[in-house]
Amino acid sequence: MMEKIGVNIETKISEKEKESLPDFKSDHSELYQFYSKKMAFPDREMAFLNEKRAFLNKERAFFNEERAFLNEESAFLDRERAFLNGESAFLDRERAFLNEESAFLDRERAFLNEERALLNEKRAFLDTKSPFFFKKLVFFLNFAEKLVFLCLFF
Repeated sequence: MMEKIGVNIETKISEKEKESLPDFKSDHSELYQFYSKKMAFPDREMAFLNEKRAFLNKERAFFNEERAFLNEESAFLDRERAFLNGESAFLDRERAFLNEESAFLDRERAFLNEERALLNEKRAFLDTKSPFFFKKLVFFLNFAEKLVFLCLFF
């Protein structure tokens, strides 16, 4: 029965009507082109979005590398700052030590000046008394002064 219906339908459609109907089997039919164009837009849009995603992933990788580089640079600068702070602290301690040593040498110089002044007073006293014994004593005191001076500085 189906064949008869199929035959009847075919016989009822004229040749002119057959030409006006789209050919569903052909790749170039209007309906296929319409739907393929309609489906091609989302496909092109999806391809564009995938390309955009790939580009953004590359950009993100670049920025991650840049962040890693900047983190390394920051760590290096932190280590250098710590080193310089340590060196600065060392130099401050060295300066304090040298200041203490300078103060010590100033006190020693003052002590030697006081000793020299006392010896000069004794020499002046002995010069007023001027016997031969006192002259030898003055010579000995001058020698002792030089000896004390040498012992303190060497």
